[in-house]
Amino acid sequence: MSNNPYIIPVLKLLQQSPQGLSEYELMQQLDRLLGDAENDAGLSSLDLFKKHFMLMNALYRLRDELAIESMWVQISPLLIQLEPLVHAQGEELSVNTADASLQAYYLDWRNLQETGADELENMLDGFWQHYHAGDKRAQALLVLGLDGDARWVQIKRRYHQLITEHHPDKGGDADLFVEIRKAFETLRSAVKQ
Repeated sequence: MSNNPYIIPVLKLLQQSPQGLSEYELMQQLDRLLGDAENDAGLSSLDLFKKHFMLMNALYRLRDELAIESMWVQISPLLIQLEPLVHAQGEELSVNTADASLQAYYLDWRNLQETGADELENMLDGFWQHYHAGDKRAQALLVLGLDGDARWVQIKRRYHQLITEHHPDKGGDADLFVEIRKAFETLRSAVKQ
């Protein structure tokens, strides 16, 4: 694994900010500390990705190293903060599955070395497709009058209830009937993927 020059400065900045920092604030302070206050607006997407990767690599490496000292690095885009590993209630902080996947990604230095402009563009496209799919799902659930955590069984039950209630042959609204069908098809296609 390569030596990351961000590790010591990031630790210093986190120690100086007990209230925590957003990822953006941390990167801004890191740039000032390292004398690298380039205007990020002038950087390519790949250069921005590399800076982000190195920051995240430093944070996850610090999390592992500081756990020995009973400290935890909370990592989220809006709050990066040092805190005791064990809270006052005696419960130890744990890593969720999504966070563990991110940690594995950012600790693998090959992901930095092997990511070129094309790979980065594909990752960004995938992110936006996933993001928009979530929007479509939320809208479809709203049409059916269901919460975001509705299961497939609940979706099918509610769909059959609404489609029967609003069927044009039974005096229902044809436009609403079509909207319900489209919402159901959106949700069904998401289940198949």
